[in-house]
Amino acid sequence: MDNPKRTAFQELASSKRTVLLILFTVTGSLGLPLLFWSPAFSRSSKAFWAIVVTVYTVLLIWGTVLICLWAYREINDLLI
Repeated sequence: MDNPKRTAFQELASSKRTVLLILFTVTGSLGLPLLFWSPAFSRSSKAFWAIVVTVYTVLLIWGTVLICLWAYREINDLLI
């Protein structure tokens, strides 16, 4: 028997806009399971968005590392 009531997760996963918003603002690559569970995306669009989100996440991490290295050097220069 199918349950006619949709759960909150099913409602969330069925909206393309919501899934992409969560991927790009909250979870990054950790949200990829939500993308793959979502019935709103085709197989090819899931692959496309998975690649885009992964590259986006790597760039954010790399930017964070660069900022931390810059801050470390600045602090180290002030202490020497």
